Amino acid sequence: MYKTFAIINIVLASHSFLAAFLLFVKKSNQEANRYLGIINLVMGVLFLTAYLSLDRFYSQPALLVYLIIPLVFFITPLCYLYTFRLARTETKNDGYHFIPACIAVIYVMLRWNTGLRQPRIFIEEIFSLHYIPFDLYLLLQIGLLMLAMYLLKMLMIVRTYNKGIKHVYSSIEKTNLQWLQIHLGFGVCGSFIFFLTNIMQFLLPPELNPILNRVEYAGQAFSIVFLLSIVYFTFIQADIGEETREEREIKKRGSSPAYARQRLGEEKEREYADLLLACMKERQPFLDPELTVQDLAEILDISAAHLTMVLNICLKKNFYQFINYYRVQYAGKLLTDTRMENENILTVALESGFNSKSSFNTYFKKIQHMTPREYRQRSAGRTMEK
Repeated sequence: MYKTFAIINIVLASHSFLAAFLLFVKKSNQEANRYLGIINLVMGVLFLTAYLSLDRFYSQPALLVYLIIPLVFFITPLCYLYTFRLARTETKNDGYHFIPACIAVIYVMLRWNTGLRQPRIFIEEIFSLHYIPFDLYLLLQIGLLMLAMYLLKMLMIVRTYNKGIKHVYSSIEKTNLQWLQIHLGFGVCGSFIFFLTNIMQFLLPPELNPILNRVEYAGQAFSIVFLLSIVYFTFIQADIGEETREEREIKKRGSSPAYARQRLGEEKEREYADLLLACMKERQPFLDPELTVQDLAEILDISAAHLTMVLNICLKKNFYQFINYYRVQYAGKLLTDTRMENENILTVALESGFNSKSSFNTYFKKIQHMTPREYRQRSAGRTMEK
């Protein structure tokens, strides 16, 4: 068993160090990638220490315990700052997030000479109350609880971001962080379960420890897969790019009630709405796949904030919904045009302003309640009947 765990840990350590290097040299989303790279370095050190503890240093197993507690506290703010940077969210005083980690390091250093209860251990005992002094065990649980709370905060940040980009961009494939929102949802559930399992290990009788240990093994395996998956999606994530201050403000406020307190007046709003609808009909700006709310506002010669207000209050749509509605209507005309009958669906999607076939199919079905192919076939059937 020890040999198996040793091999697993050295493989994971190697992967973590390699991922950290690749993240440091990756050009897109550099600031966020650096934080994730540091997280992988930390995890690599942890896996390497676990390997050394299992394979060579049985006489000093305390090394792993004394190292993992500060690392848990350090990983938490690094994950938090990674999410902030990737979601292009402004944050102030980043340093104070590391205060608990510094306190944990100081406390663990003061406890270093105290030692643990056994000179040699089995793998299933390494983080149980049968091996770790109560104060260190409690400190570890505080770190896990802090991680769970931070993950919950990160989930809220990413959800807000994913909603906000629909007020700014007409195509969100490159900027959407739905994958991160899903990962954080699982992360919140997993971290709370892991925390509760450790608390139950303290409260329940020792006979149930084997069952709880299996839950912990599953939790540790989940954590590894979780990190590997985030690294993979980070590598394929397109560069989100920089935002203007106005775009950032629109994302932040979105369709919030704040707009209701800053209305332009019904007459002015209707004037802007008519101007917008006329522009969509005559100039067809929706055919530009990279169209943003700032671009359309410049065409209309109004501010992006006023345009967003008109969309939300008068037309009851966000920018993403509004533009893609027009794209779907335009695509519907192309699908029924006999001159386009030999063109494939991807061509129709690109001609209509969509960036990809998948996003086109998804939004077309949402509006028309059928796929583009079904829409074309139904239209062709009606034409033959006539």
